[in-house]
Amino acid sequence: MTSSGQVKRKAVLKMLKNCAPDFKIQEGIHNDTVVWRGKEFAGLPKGEHGKGRQSGRVEIEIGHVRQLVSQLEIEPECAQKILGFPFRSRT
Repeated sequence: MTSSGQVKRKAVLKMLKNCAPDFKIQEGIHNDTVVWRGKEFAGLPKGEHGKGRQSGRVEIEIGHVRQLVSQLEIEPECAQKILGFPFRSRT
């Protein structure tokens, strides 16, 4: 099981669109807050300042993505299908 690494922010947003279709993003200075079904995840990094953020090539630590999926109670199977790395199933 991959426990570290990075994933592109674009891929995370694609996963949210498919697995949490009515999610909302509240813009912050350094991190965005993702809101879905009355739950919030306040730690979605915007990435470094400058070219990376402007070009959409921001990368997010896999641990942040796993925490987002867990905290918002997104189906792990859906997230895994989109992002390609395993998540723990909710029990």
